[in-house]
Amino acid sequence: MLTIEQVEQELQMSEHEIRYYTNLGFIPNVKRNDQNERVFDEQSLDWLRVCDMLRNSGMSIKQIKQYVDLCKVGIDSMDERLSIIKGEQTRAVQRLKAAEKNLKLLNEKIEDYEQAIAEHKNVDPLSSQDIN
Repeated sequence: MLTIEQVEQELQMSEHEIRYYTNLGFIPNVKRNDQNERVFDEQSLDWLRVCDMLRNSGMSIKQIKQYVDLCKVGIDSMDERLSIIKGEQTRAVQRLKAAEKNLKLLNEKIEDYEQAIAEHKNVDPLSSQDIN
């Protein structure tokens, strides 16, 4: 069993995040030690990892709550859970494509600036064409 401080180190999450997820009921069966402090087993760590991954993927707290509640239902909710995860996957792919497009534009802008600096020209910050 790990304390919150140990979980912070293990998962690279803040104490605030850990308490937040546990207070919302996202981590089922969190236990307490003799000092009434939360302690976490491997299953609790897995729940924290999943919640953190879902949050970092852009899922709202409301959606995570829905997902966790469905997980607690058990096998009868498998289709709904799969649908939720597939929806998140679709949104993640869309965000990834947008990020790749933005990265491409940034790389082009860097090339424009490097070339302009080498040629002692000015660059229009809104286009990829020099203005001299």
